[in-house]
Amino acid sequence: MPDSSKVAVREAVGQSVQLEIAYIAGFFDGEGTVGAYYRNVQIRSGWSGKRITIALLFYNCNKYVLECIQASLGVGKVFTRPTYSPNHKVAYYLRISGFEDIVYVLDLLILYLVVKKDVAILVRELAVSRLLATRLDYHAPFTQPEIALVGEIGSQNRRGKDAVSS
Repeated sequence: MPDSSKVAVREAVGQSVQLEIAYIAGFFDGEGTVGAYYRNVQIRSGWSGKRITIALLFYNCNKYVLECIQASLGVGKVFTRPTYSPNHKVAYYLRISGFEDIVYVLDLLILYLVVKKDVAILVRELAVSRLLATRLDYHAPFTQPEIALVGEIGSQNRRGKDAVSS
């Protein structure tokens, strides 16, 4: 039987991890966005058309903060955001894409989200649906319910008109 000090340390580590996840969720609520949008694609086989892309994006001017979040979550990639004016600071964003990574991250964060909780639930539903569909056929067409979800995600986002355009 473990002694009480080891149990206390284990409990403290568990609380520390939960606090870290809650912090990341709060950061995402304030500095993040859930993107669901259509993009034109063309692949080598000659097929072209519109695909739905979903991503979780965390924005900040401090690259190190985003790298810490990336390291904590274990997924995503940090990019430099283009600046359009010499008066603007260099900004960065952490992009998490891929259906499995999105489901993984949202499973961690949804409990702690406040502002983006409803849209995060919709995005998770879309990601799970695509995971199931693409396991059978990588190029499985999007279903009408999935397309409806993208529209709902766009309407839930504050910048929904920019996030979803056909």
